Amino acid sequence: MTNEEIIEKGFNSQIDILEKLSLRKKEILIISDLVFQVIDSGKTIFFMGNGGSAAESQHISAEFVGRFLKDRKPVPAISLNADTSIITAISNDYRFEDVFERQIQALVSKGDLLVGLTTSGKSENIEKGFKKAKSKGARTMRFTGDNVPVNQYVDIDFKVPSDITARIQETHLIVWHLICEMIDKQLES
Repeated sequence: MTNEEIIEKGFNSQIDILEKLSLRKKEILIISDLVFQVIDSGKTIFFMGNGGSAAESQHISAEFVGRFLKDRKPVPAISLNADTSIITAISNDYRFEDVFERQIQALVSKGDLLVGLTTSGKSENIEKGFKKAKSKGARTMRFTGDNVPVNQYVDIDFKVPSDITARIQETHLIVWHLICEMIDKQLES
């Protein structure tokens, strides 16, 4: 495959995913409404992810705490994979599988929202995080890819119609940028 073919294939793959998601606007609106309810009630949005999804977790929480398109009040959002001292302490003193669960035990309250970004949906640390969040009365939302098993601890399960990690992560960010734009609009009114 030539470099030009790689580019063409990548663009076509993303276009195909976005065309499929354009038929699921209502699902994205429901997610945005839940995010706004959490913000409006004065609660916090927590994000968690591994690898590229960890970077997305930090990126999205920064859009809320900082700003997205417009100046507005900061929104309480925390990326649970942003504090390397906490992550390495928990990983060293316990296990890496406990890295989110332990933070959720300390930080998450009833009515907060926990968002897990996971392309595979199989990361034990993410799964344990959802379970702990539900036990504390938090709402839960998972952003993942296709063919991921159901998780009983997830309230909303947003699945990108792809099994290609890069396309899934790119799409997660596109959808979250749309949600941020809708939240900006709601907060200005």
